[in-house]
Amino acid sequence: MTRLHDPFRRGQLAIAALFLSLGFQYATWAARIPAIKADLDLSAAEVGVLLMAAGVGAAVSFPAVAWLMRRMGSRRLALLSQLGLALLLLALAAAPNYPVALLVMCADGVLVGCLNVAMNAQGAALETRYERNTMARLHAVFSAGSLLAALLASGMTAATGSVAAHFGVAVVLLAALGVTARTGLLDEDATADRPDPADDGAAADAPADA
Repeated sequence: MTRLHDPFRRGQLAIAALFLSLGFQYATWAARIPAIKADLDLSAAEVGVLLMAAGVGAAVSFPAVAWLMRRMGSRRLALLSQLGLALLLLALAAAPNYPVALLVMCADGVLVGCLNVAMNAQGAALETRYERNTMARLHAVFSAGSLLAALLASGMTAATGSVAAHFGVAVVLLAALGVTARTGLLDEDATADRPDPADDGAAADAPADA
């Protein structure tokens, strides 16, 4: 059986695309904090609050994540969260002022919480279904996403000072990862009989730990 037709490998690739997306999206906006600070004329204290807004969003998301997991399932929640995180890069680049940027970063934290739980639930379900280990590799892919974002940020910063141009390229890459994820994620029944991942530490790979 080749990797292409192996359902375990296909699922592993799809879930890895989600882990890669999360690491990539997080490191993409983090790499441009100095430019965002300059564009919005922020003080050091305001930048600190901006970063805290993402953490607050992630923290308050967990009660909602449990409900969304039951309502939507991990597959749909993961795909919608991944798409939302891509679009929030564009929203951050276009933010006209500090209050709007705060709202964007808070929303980013909420979607990070959603994607974190959903993709880890998918990974755990894949291991259970095929009785094969994959979570360690998936978590490594998260770090690879951060590295990829750092390389892109370095190249884009050298080529242009435009945050919008940089984030536009990043969104194209995230869209490609979203398509890859969509083709191989487990269906809703794969996680229906599992405990609520919001309660069992599934979100171990939050960007704050990267």
